[in-house]
Amino acid sequence: LILAFNQLNGRFTSLISQMQRMSFDFSQCRKDDFEKCLSSFTIYAQKVEKIILSDRMAPGQISYFLLLYPVFRFFPQLSLLSLYFDGDQVDQTMVAGAIVSLVHTKIERLFLIGKREFKLRDIESCMNVICRLPTLKTLHFDFITDGIQWSTFGKELSNLKMFSVSDA
Repeated sequence: LILAFNQLNGRFTSLISQMQRMSFDFSQCRKDDFEKCLSSFTIYAQKVEKIILSDRMAPGQISYFLLLYPVFRFFPQLSLLSLYFDGDQVDQTMVAGAIVSLVHTKIERLFLIGKREFKLRDIESCMNVICRLPTLKTLHFDFITDGIQWSTFGKELSNLKMFSVSDA
């Protein structure tokens, strides 16, 4: 909608900005369209409930998003976040910082998926924060997680309705 109508006419822009909830699935978005959408993204940040990012169709999409929005406190209504990493081209420190910043959201569902050899190096420190997110109900990891002692998070993970781990 943003790409189609945002610059077309002031009435369309006004209608889009009046929407109460907004979801953004960028997983199938080409790089140029993604950049156009992000150019006016801050206008809607307070209403965003769902963000899906993927490096699959547009390599570097997650890094570019995190460069512009390094923390998720810009999205206080965020309830779903899905990140699909394609390889190790994303800045691990930026990802860890962004995940830690989820404490400023209403996140309920978190999906972290990695292709190939992706391994989130700071996953243990991220898990200490993730497990304490008060609104989190669903947590899914699909990437290399060797070395993590899941049993140390047993009590915190028991509060989730759904928890799944799958080594890529």
